[in-house]
Amino acid sequence: MSKNSKKKTFSIPEKEERKRIMNFKDENALDLEWVMLIMEAKETGISIEEVRQFLQNISSNS
Repeated sequence: MSKNSKKKTFSIPEKEERKRIMNFKDENALDLEWVMLIMEAKETGISIEEVRQFLQNISSNS
């Protein structure tokens, strides 16, 4: 096997970095979903204070 055709393998740190990047992307996707949800609430006339109260009630009940 020549040097150029050698199969590249990822070291453990590279794999961990890829995992961190994927988690970062997932977290950003979740944030986008929350932004869209809040925008929808605003468009339907729900105030930010009502959203806060709703979220506080849910978190205190769990």
